[in-house]
Parts: sequence; C-alpha cells; structure tokens
Amino acid sequence: MAEIVATEEVFWRLFTLYLMGGLLLGGIASFMLWYLAFRYKAGSPEDIPPDAPRPGFIPSAILRTPSWSKLILISTGVIVTGLTLYSFIPLDYLSQTPVVQSPSLDGSGDAMVIWVESRQFAWIFKYPQGFTSVNRLVLPTNTLVEFKVVSSDVWHAFGIPYFKVKVDAIPGVVNSVWIKTPSKPGSYGYVWCYELCGAGHTIMRAPVEVVDRGAFEEWVRSMRGG
Repeated sequence: MAEIVATEEVFWRLFTLYLMGGLLLGGIASFMLWYLAFRYKAGSPEDIPPDAPRPGFIPSAILRTPSWSKLILISTGVIVTGLTLYSFIPLDYLSQTPVVQSPSLDGSGDAMVIWVESRQFAWIFKYPQGFTSVNRLVLPTNTLVEFKVVSSDVWHAFGIPYFKVKVDAIPGVVNSVWIKTPSKPGSYGYVWCYELCGAGHTIMRAPVEVVDRGAFEEWVRSMRGG
C-alpha cells in the first residue's frame, strides 16, 4: 500500500530539519566566537590599545558610537526571534484541518466522488446522484469526499483554501484530491482557480457550503427535480 504523508507532517519534518541545521550552525559559530575571545584575550587592561574596538561595538565611519552598536544588535535579535516565532504560524494553520488518506489507497471505498469540470470561467460539479451544480459546491457534514478534477478547455487549478487542497485541472488528464468535511455546518469560503486562465480568471469561483445530512438530501432532491 502506498503511503500518503500528511502535509502537516511534511512541514514538521522540514521545520525540524532547518531548525536542527540552524542550531548546529549557531552552535559552531558561538563556539568559534568564544574560543577566539578566550584564545586571544588580553592579559590585562593595560595591554588593550586605547583605539581597540570594544565588545558590541561596530567599527564604522557612520556608526562609531556604542549606542548605535547596541541598537543594531538588539534590533537584530528582535528580528531573528520574531521570524522564528512567526514560522510556527503555518504549522498551527495546517494542524487545524485533518488530513485524510486517499480512499483509493486505504481500501475504504466509501468516499463520495464528485467530478469537477473546469472551463472558462465556471466550475461544474457532477454529483454521484446524477445531477450537476454550476458554481456552487454543497457538501454533507463529516463526509470523506473525493474530487476528480478535469478541464474542458485550458489549464486551470482547483483549490479550496479552507481545506488546504489544490490540484491542477488539465485537459485530457484526471487529477484527484480528497477532503474530510467538518462536522459543523456553515460556509467555508470558495473554490478558486489558481491558474491564470483568461480575462475572467478573477471571477472564477464557487461558494463552498457544508450542510447536515438531512439538508443535503433535501438539496439533492431539489436538484434532481424531486
């Protein structure tokens, strides 16, 4: 059975890799600084030339005052710390939505399959119940959904930001992506096209609605004319 690595896990692996690399390089640089500081330190204050730079002082024609040096060092520390903390935001964002495994690989076979046809400039959703919805995606709560994405004209890209999914829509090619709908009904943003496909690219979107099972079945009956 092929393995699908969750997007969140991939980010954690990359984050850990870069973090360990940064700590390693930082440790080496710190060791070298301390080694050189102790190795070449003066034996007594009298041995220090009066014009020798002091620790934390940046010798420059413009910044030749200790106050400017300290300000630069403090600012650098604040920026580095802020960027480090900011890097955790994507990880928290990814962890908010569960990542599901392909139903074709895990053998469950219980996913609701919706064919998605993209064209300039509309989304056409073909439901397994035998009807079509244009520019409106309605899904039942707590359901595994498989989207089979195609294009009838030019290249498009199917994506739903809330569910962190995006896949190319290519003429003659069927691409698949899976989501697990939340248990709470509501509006969950839009389906967007992420490939520049023409003059109407920016208006090529479809609202995503998640409804409870009863409301979904009622909507299906109305769409089928029942």
